[in-house]
Amino acid sequence: MTHVKPHGALNNLARIDASVAAAITRGVAGVDRSLIMLAPAGSELLAAAERGGLPTASEVFADRAYTADGNLAPRALPGAVIHDAQQAAGPSPSP
Repeated sequence: MTHVKPHGALNNLARIDASVAAAITRGVAGVDRSLIMLAPAGSELLAAAERGGLPTASEVFADRAYTADGNLAPRALPGAVIHDAQQAAGPSPSP
């Protein structure tokens, strides 16, 4: 095993709740401090793992829309899943 990634509701909660993020970080560090914490970019989980001295990797989803507060848009919402490769790739760099 090389990394840890909380899934679903736990990941969503750890993204915004510092105490949950800290608890996950302590648990991972207690098992193996070399495990990489895969966490949403800009999240409490990423910050907690960095403060806890764990190696980290930031996660984003190019094929998903995000809400204004940085959460993944619920799949039930129109446009939440991006099917167009150009749109997923993002805007072209300016010349």
